[in-house]
Amino acid sequence: MSLNLRELTRDRGALSFPYSRVSYIYGLCEPDSEIVRYIGKADIPHYRYTRHLRESKTGNTPKKNWIRKRLQEGRQPEIVILATVPEVKWRESEINYVNLYKSFGAKLVNYAPPGEGGMPQEVVDRVHKGKKLSVEQIDNLRRIHTGRKCTKETIAKMKAASPRHLLGTKRAKEIGQKVSKALKGKRLKHFFSPVTQCDLNGKVIKSWSNITDAAKATGATHISTCARGITKTSGGFKWEYNES
Repeated sequence: MSLNLRELTRDRGALSFPYSRVSYIYGLCEPDSEIVRYIGKADIPHYRYTRHLRESKTGNTPKKNWIRKRLQEGRQPEIVILATVPEVKWRESEINYVNLYKSFGAKLVNYAPPGEGGMPQEVVDRVHKGKKLSVEQIDNLRRIHTGRKCTKETIAKMKAASPRHLLGTKRAKEIGQKVSKALKGKRLKHFFSPVTQCDLNGKVIKSWSNITDAAKATGATHISTCARGITKTSGGFKWEYNES
């Protein structure tokens, strides 16, 4: 079946329906025949068709796997317009066409129930479960979102999800009291344990009764990080916990 999809797109609003807009029920067919393998709805068939081809490069759904396999074989699936319907009735029409072709024994690769569009959330969860983003994907996401301004609604949601929105509230005071009670009488090793200051060759320079005094006197920061072996030096010195 030969259809001028661009003409359909351009004349989309000119069809004689008692509605201002129309939708198209289309089918994706095997390249060498008109055997329909997928049925969907589109407002602009030409654009939807090219999206199908582009989106098939990634993902793991019956439709994408079928399209990707045909493209690898050098055989591009074809699209046919099955019906032109009022936009408000596309769901009913898509359901009817899917059921009709299934009754003919068509092996459709539709995954979502007809009339819903896209994949069900449980399918999305199963497809992406346990998957880790590649370095390239992370870089792409970072590039997309860098410099992007958030809307006021998004900022409000972020503030609501952050503990910082509790500052100055009754809830913050309650949390502070609980933390204070839990730490009362406990010594924080990182700040109160004695440490030994050494030069870069490991020669002992001085022993300090606690990290706080050592930091004030030497100007070194992150002494505890160095003493725990996470970093090699702090403030130009080596540091070790002195448990003796």
